[in-house]
Amino acid sequence: MFMMIIRSVILLLYSSVPLASEVVDVSAKNCRHGLNQPVGGDFAVFIFCDDALGTQLGVIYQKPGVGPAEKNTDWSNVKRFWQEGPWMIDVVQIVWSESKDYMYLTTSPIYGDGSFYELDLRHRKATKLLDRNKENQLIRIDRVQAGTLWVNGISFTMKD
Repeated sequence: MFMMIIRSVILLLYSSVPLASEVVDVSAKNCRHGLNQPVGGDFAVFIFCDDALGTQLGVIYQKPGVGPAEKNTDWSNVKRFWQEGPWMIDVVQIVWSESKDYMYLTTSPIYGDGSFYELDLRHRKATKLLDRNKENQLIRIDRVQAGTLWVNGISFTMKD
């Protein structure tokens, strides 16, 4: 009985740790409120499960000693949280790159803009790779394979 409890605790702890290149469903139905951090990465995202209002994200640079408080740097000891722009609103899926310095995500067209984004986490840069308005369909990550993301049947090479 004791071993069964230990096994259950271990599975619970490690089942929420994302792996690089794994599609994580953060839609309202499957949302797990809290920190999502891949093993070995400097970045994490805080997932806000807002039920009927969708899922919002904020990126955290969680590495200690990020440097002095300089105004012209992307990250510092007083600039550790990034949550701005349409990429963080009503997120449906996320994928971490192998290096964990990039994140790929899709947003819902309900409260978000229904697009597919690449986030360059080190430089706080969001790039829209697919736009629902141009694709005229829901945008979803189909699969990840060998450094390639398949989104609505279109392949995208992931950055490291």
